[in-house]
Amino acid sequence: MVQARIAAARDEYRQARAVLLALSDLLAYPRVDQEFLPLQDQDIRSMTEAEPGQGETRRTLSWIWRRVNAADATEQETQAAINETIWVEWGKSWARAQRYEEEIKLVEEEMNRTLRFFDWKASSWRSKAVRSGPIAPEYAEGLKAYAERQAALCQSLRESFKWQWKGVPSLIKSANDEVERPDLFYQRKQREFARRTKTTDKIFHSCSMPSPPVPESANAPPAV
Repeated sequence: MVQARIAAARDEYRQARAVLLALSDLLAYPRVDQEFLPLQDQDIRSMTEAEPGQGETRRTLSWIWRRVNAADATEQETQAAINETIWVEWGKSWARAQRYEEEIKLVEEEMNRTLRFFDWKASSWRSKAVRSGPIAPEYAEGLKAYAERQAALCQSLRESFKWQWKGVPSLIKSANDEVERPDLFYQRKQREFARRTKTTDKIFHSCSMPSPPVPESANAPPAV
């Protein structure tokens, strides 16, 4: 999902730059190629990621994190732009975190209310199973059976939802623990990466194994 959005933004920038280059003379805008630099695949990386082939001591920041006039930006202007970018991204991340926390609380409350609703509905149907008023015995038994059936259905739905949601509290607790201790998040990511790498190695190994030789008798023509 994230990679698809990155690819879409990359293609959009390249197309817009190509249009500006084609119209630069008409728009009297000769510095398009200097203010809007060509976007290469190696330019699309995070602030902390080095360009392929660069070491840690020779790492340079990709120009995409600078201002539009990246070609003419001084070191101070670049650093100021980086700081502003970090502040903006931090504010967006903080707002998203607050919104996600609110959504989690809402979902938890909705789950609890759903279970309470089915409890209330089952009790409501069972109360209707009690005979009240002048009802013929043959009808009373049918009404009772129907009410009990509906109550059992509500109770079954409640237990089904409860079983499906049994892992949600532990997931929420794990997420909250990772918020309190970011090292737990990075440890989980490392385990996931190790599992993916192990799976990829297994697939590559199975695909690279040579096929068993075919016996000569299998290639011989059938006897007449």
